[in-house]
Amino acid sequence: MIILLILFSIFTLQAEASYSWENDITVGLDGMSWTYTEKYSDERSVLYRAFIDSELGDDDGFVSAWEVLKMDTTNRAQLMDTVEGNMDVKINDSSGAIVVTGVESDISMESLGPVTKEDTIVNMYEVHYVFEEPIISLGDRIWFLGEPGTAVTISLPDSIKVESTEGIDNVSIDSDDLGQEVSGEFGFTGEAIVHFEPDTVLLMEGGENETNPVSSAEPATRSFGSLVDEIFPGFTDDFLKTVRGNSLI
Repeated sequence: MIILLILFSIFTLQAEASYSWENDITVGLDGMSWTYTEKYSDERSVLYRAFIDSELGDDDGFVSAWEVLKMDTTNRAQLMDTVEGNMDVKINDSSGAIVVTGVESDISMESLGPVTKEDTIVNMYEVHYVFEEPIISLGDRIWFLGEPGTAVTISLPDSIKVESTEGIDNVSIDSDDLGQEVSGEFGFTGEAIVHFEPDTVLLMEGGENETNPVSSAEPATRSFGSLVDEIFPGFTDDFLKTVRGNSLI
């Protein structure tokens, strides 16, 4: 996360279309996932590769597979440590019943190659959380801490009704059969709150059992591949643990 935040601060000094950062949060009854999507294009992709090559590699003007893997492993380990040390999600002002269970990533193959190329790079990091009790038993509001000014989408299960929001600029709330979706941008503090209440009609009809909550152990919406599997197909799990070291999440 430290590297992610360093890069974020570098690329947002002058806001341009060549860099973007988005947050997609999917809340279930028993857990949630938070996906960070970062996109670099044009000269920003050159700066990104130069950062990897100079800070994590051999500064030879070329980003190799091992340099990208080192960046990926370091980022995931630091993101895990950062979230565990300073929880970015609370329910009714407490994170005591929320457990971070892991971090996955999907790193663009376009990160590889000469530092000077300007191909678009899209990376994703997903953090998984588990609630020790169903969210409707823990409270009636959920708080998030994100990067100010970045886009955010918060999807909630159909057994929860959004009452109001705080700290989300240009907010909109859409509904469909799967539930409600809150979208906008994190405000200047980076703090966003969604006030909610149970949909008692759905719960009485058995909606709680029919809902597919997002579980940190079993992410429902996306399967993240490993960059090393794309670059070096056929490697065993034991070998991956050896080459990546103890910091692998």
